[in-house]
Amino acid sequence: MTDSRAATAEAVEPIALRYEGRDGCPTGAHFLGRIITHTSHWTLANAEDNARLFVARVERGSKGYTGSLSVTGTDGAKSIRKVAGSSCDEVVRGLAMITAVAIDPTVIDARPDVVEDEPLPVPPVENAPPCPVQPAEKRSPISRLHPASPPKRYAVVYAEGGPGVSSALVGSPVTIITVEVGVRLPPLRRRWLAPSFTLGFRQSLPWGTQSGTGQSQFLWTAGAVGVCPVAFPAGESLDVTPCVSVDAGTLFAKTTGLPRNDLAHRFWLDVGLNAGIRWALSPKASLRALAGVVFPLTRDRFLLEDASLVSQAPPVGVAGELRFGWQL
Repeated sequence: MTDSRAATAEAVEPIALRYEGRDGCPTGAHFLGRIITHTSHWTLANAEDNARLFVARVERGSKGYTGSLSVTGTDGAKSIRKVAGSSCDEVVRGLAMITAVAIDPTVIDARPDVVEDEPLPVPPVENAPPCPVQPAEKRSPISRLHPASPPKRYAVVYAEGGPGVSSALVGSPVTIITVEVGVRLPPLRRRWLAPSFTLGFRQSLPWGTQSGTGQSQFLWTAGAVGVCPVAFPAGESLDVTPCVSVDAGTLFAKTTGLPRNDLAHRFWLDVGLNAGIRWALSPKASLRALAGVVFPLTRDRFLLEDASLVSQAPPVGVAGELRFGWQL
């Protein structure tokens, strides 16, 4: 039976790596070399690779240096580790170690108990036979590491909800509340090719119009289906997602204060195009802002007995929303 940890240690993972050091700190090449001294089971990713993003930063404070390592997974999940030290070189050594552990967790088991760069003193031995010199293990340079298949990623299920405003119902702004559940698939071959699918419920707040001595009250309820075929990364915690959505439901109307009070309802169907900016607040929480256009496919008119127009949907409307999301 093969040890799963040994199998993990033998894999070579392509990663995207960025190092930001202060003046007087070790160079990026030095940082890469430090990582390789701990593990060689990685390679620098190409543009088309579906790879995790590692960002190492070193800052100088009033009491020394601090370093942070941000690791963003291909599914958008993000973790941050921090180290501190009296010198920049000490912090860079620590960042290199935690980077190596994030790539290959078996590095912890293989790490010697002695302090790095402080070898134990060798006692003098008289008349000792010469020790045979064993060649050091040959490590492959970064350019010769062959990328293996990236770690398997899984679909992410999340829920979103929040308020919005739409002018697609009557031509003037109407407040709408949306609640959705979505599934975001892992990237397919390209990092930006990460489709997501949503299913939700949308409800407007009541609004009214004045018609002479009477008043008309409206209410809109609909189910929503959405598809976002791609997600373009726009930073460590931001992505931009263009989406297509379809709303199907009912538009209710009730007139009061007229000789004849009526209650009517009409089937509603629209298609929307929008773009959203998603900000990952944490590995679980997110905030999304959306803006787009809506095309009502059913534009039934609401008329009074004298044929005067009460309301009709415009040919096209605009909509905007702000949603809070949580990964389930």
